[in-house]
Amino acid sequence: ISGMTDDKKSLKIVGIERAARIVLAVHAGDDACITSAELITSMISTSQKSPAAREMLVCMECRQIRDLFNQRWKLVNDKVSGITTKIVNFESVALRQMVHRMALELANHADALQHTPSILVVADPTFAKEFLRAAISIIQVSGETLPEYWVAIENPQEGAEFMESYPAVCLVAKINFFVSHSSLAPIASDLSERHFDFAIVKQRTESATIHLASRVIDSPIFTVERAEAIVTEPMKARLQEDDRLRVSSLFELGLKSPEFGDDTLELAARANHEAYLSDLPPDQKAHSTEWLDLPENLKESNRLAVLHRTIKQAMWKRFSQSETESLLEHLSISEHQRWMGEKAMDGWRYADIAIQNRMRRLHPSLVSWKKLEDKEQNKDRLQVKKALGLLEEK
Repeated sequence: ISGMTDDKKSLKIVGIERAARIVLAVHAGDDACITSAELITSMISTSQKSPAAREMLVCMECRQIRDLFNQRWKLVNDKVSGITTKIVNFESVALRQMVHRMALELANHADALQHTPSILVVADPTFAKEFLRAAISIIQVSGETLPEYWVAIENPQEGAEFMESYPAVCLVAKINFFVSHSSLAPIASDLSERHFDFAIVKQRTESATIHLASRVIDSPIFTVERAEAIVTEPMKARLQEDDRLRVSSLFELGLKSPEFGDDTLELAARANHEAYLSDLPPDQKAHSTEWLDLPENLKESNRLAVLHRTIKQAMWKRFSQSETESLLEHLSISEHQRWMGEKAMDGWRYADIAIQNRMRRLHPSLVSWKKLEDKEQNKDRLQVKKALGLLEEK
């Protein structure tokens, strides 16, 4: 579209009413996307030129705004206009894919059952926060041993605000914030002689990201198994292959979503939810929610559970012949840590109450494995056995 996307004339010139699918990703930000979406909806809902099947994908960067608008935006919940509006975010989908890949590599580590995952993050604050959200929910392969994250920040207040926003995160990860700039020069004393499984690097430009990632893997101060250089679009420069440097495009990974034709994870997540519903007693099933009406955060919960299932299966395949019983317990603890990670990154906290309080995001099971009640531990053990195919599904 040449011109402003909130200008009716510009939209008419390109024939927006004839579009069967519209993807709104306005560089001006989330507010511009919202304004444009409202205008386009008013245009195509009254147009005689519009096709019968109409879908609009609205890209929003801010997670809090996405969560709010998924619940309250009339366009998302409109059943009358015939326009299906979905809020999407390439970065969240891409990070979920990337972190899952990292977790699988850690699960196949020769010493995975004793290994402490350690990850360095050098990126802008918004991206670093989104990465931590995905990683803490998925990279749970070490039982009660907490994964360690070293996160570069420019302002000490950033670390304090993060820990204040997610008070339960200390149950599932050790997060070390250190003041640094992209040059990495000021952080020698913080990271001296440390070893990292991964370094996550994202800068403003492709060249700056590749340059910094290369400096990280060649650092004389610390060692890194692999640097993940995160770029927005597909790489323009052709680089020589290097096993220690992997370049990931948010755009390419972000396409692995049902909105763009990849239904693999979505179908598995839906099946996971339907299996949960089938196990409910009749009195609870009557008040349950079908997949299509499920809030987005609960759909995402099912997606994360399905992804972690493949991680458990990878560890079982590699280690079960020698350590069957201890491995089952290790995976059960990791499942509890995964569940707590998901809750922690959604702002939940522990409370000594009989049942969870959804409105205040309080839960009595946000405790370490040793403090968890036996019946809750057994639920995790049951989930693990189901994931490994050791129990017959109903």
